[in-house]
Amino acid sequence: MGKLSLGVLVLLGVFYTFISRADDTYALAKYNPQKDSQDFLHLKNVIEQTDLAAPEDFLAEWKKLKPEYFSNYVLGYRSRSLQKSSASHPRALMFNKNADLVISFNGNNEHKGFNNLELMHFNHDSKTFEFFEMSFLKGKAQLSDPNPKKCLACHQSLSRTNTDPRPNWEPYNTWLGFYGSLDDSTDLFKNSFIRDFKLDPVLDEVLINEIKNETQWLKDFRQEHQSTHPRYGLLSGSTTNQYGQEQATLNGDLTNRLAVLNFKRVARLISSTPPDVYRFAKWAIWSHAQCGMTLYVKEDVYKWLYEQVPNQDYARIPKRTLHIPAPTTHSLMGGEINSPVPYIPVVPMYKTVHATDMINILFESVGISTEDWSMDFKTDGARFAAFERFGLTNDPRPAWVEAIKHELSKDSELANTTCEDAKTKTIAQFSDLKKVKTQVQALRAQNLATPLPALIDRCTNCHNSAIRSRREDTPTIPFDDPEELKIILQKTGYKRGTLLNEIRFRMGPHATEEEQMPKGGVPTSQQKEDLLNYLETL
Repeated sequence: MGKLSLGVLVLLGVFYTFISRADDTYALAKYNPQKDSQDFLHLKNVIEQTDLAAPEDFLAEWKKLKPEYFSNYVLGYRSRSLQKSSASHPRALMFNKNADLVISFNGNNEHKGFNNLELMHFNHDSKTFEFFEMSFLKGKAQLSDPNPKKCLACHQSLSRTNTDPRPNWEPYNTWLGFYGSLDDSTDLFKNSFIRDFKLDPVLDEVLINEIKNETQWLKDFRQEHQSTHPRYGLLSGSTTNQYGQEQATLNGDLTNRLAVLNFKRVARLISSTPPDVYRFAKWAIWSHAQCGMTLYVKEDVYKWLYEQVPNQDYARIPKRTLHIPAPTTHSLMGGEINSPVPYIPVVPMYKTVHATDMINILFESVGISTEDWSMDFKTDGARFAAFERFGLTNDPRPAWVEAIKHELSKDSELANTTCEDAKTKTIAQFSDLKKVKTQVQALRAQNLATPLPALIDRCTNCHNSAIRSRREDTPTIPFDDPEELKIILQKTGYKRGTLLNEIRFRMGPHATEEEQMPKGGVPTSQQKEDLLNYLETL
């Protein structure tokens, strides 16, 4: 999220060595990414062995068995999920130490999703996230099959053909719609955020109102609703992070826990890419993990690969730091002498890079979409999310390296390979720009995705006059008539002013599940960008 989060990430990287030595409680490596809590199995046993007529019945039974969930939770006052929420009746997401089971509920019987619980389970065997709905039909709790279609509509990119959902959770340090939305501090960064990010008073009106009022909203919720509510009353009055420390909100803590699991998923996705792509990328990925996250790719090759990435907001050319030249004269006991030896700046040949850079230049450049590899919504570029798509409150390197090594060591060619061997292989593969161009172009031809239907076709299908005659809540908008559409887009009377502004908002980061457009699945970033560019240039 702009300068603030990048600065924190840089500082964390600088001080990581000292953090490790001091055994600081915030070392991400303290999470055990291999450990399965078995809580999902316990949950199924509770359902099978207990009479549960409503969500609060299950929650009461679960608290007897797993009380830690009720002090490990986050609260969302504006939900973009199937469970609606509000400031006075937020959506609660409870989780265990590893976050391999997350259980969510809301608290207003007039809100959508009130009669069900939603679950997210990380399957450690398959390294996949599984989504479930727990319903209470005829006084009996029952789980849905994994990954219902309505869950996949938001938890998986439309460009994916196989089922591989992910959590929808922004990286450090801004979590829109959750208490503690700005770096887990409801007040600390409020004024600087509003000042520095030049928020749009129309499109960002919801956000501006929320960050100004959420401190008071949370206080009111604690005092007026939580203690007497049959569901919220089961939650502790304050949250506790993974180390047993009391904390106002746990957005950053949940980010870290989910990221460890998602790294395992991404490592599996890397190993399961088409064979030719995997062979192209594996030595660079392996040396990156083995040798301190260093990228052994020549600068001209990296720059060309970078240019092939469709969404370049999420790839960066690593800067190679020049040493400051020494002066040509040296001070000696108050006098000056000329230096006979010219100073030659040292330019490091290779630099360490983020996981994001590795993923983008190696996979996006050859036609493999990584749209839903990370957990972030990727809304409006990086405006409200850390520039690093896998950004965490803590240094992410230990968990990322652990996940890559654990997964790719199954490759007999990589197993037991030293850093120097991997480095040599990578340098050899990415030293010749002409050779790399030939490889990339061939791979891109093989992996050329079937173009998704233009987003405007989905808009047309819902807003044409035939649909309007059957559904009065759907306005007629002539998306198939550019001349008429150009006029209508500037009409006022909508909540955000013009129709164009209303469309921008409903496709943006602040729209709730009910407000989001288009329906029927979250469009890709490129689809949204193409549609808005088309509408704005009519």
